[in-house]
Amino acid sequence: MADRTPKRRSAAAKRVAEAIEILASLNVPKEQQNERSALTLLALFGMTPRKTWSDATAPMLGITEMMNVFREGALPIC
Repeated sequence: MADRTPKRRSAAAKRVAEAIEILASLNVPKEQQNERSALTLLALFGMTPRKTWSDATAPMLGITEMMNVFREGALPIC
C-alpha cells in the first residue's frame, strides 16, 4: 500500500517555499524569510496546499486565531 504522506508533504513544502519567495520579493528582512513567517503568511491568506494563489482569501485573523489555526491543524501545511 502506497503512503500518501510524501505527496501531501511535498505539496505543503511547495506552498511554504512559494510563501518564502513572496516574502523575499517583498524585501522582508532575511531573518524573517523562514518557515514560521511563511506559515503566518499562508494563514493570513487562508491558503492550504491544494488552493491556488488566486483562491487566497483575507480572513480577519489576529495572532490568537492564527495560533489556534496552527494548533488545531486547520491549516494542513505542517
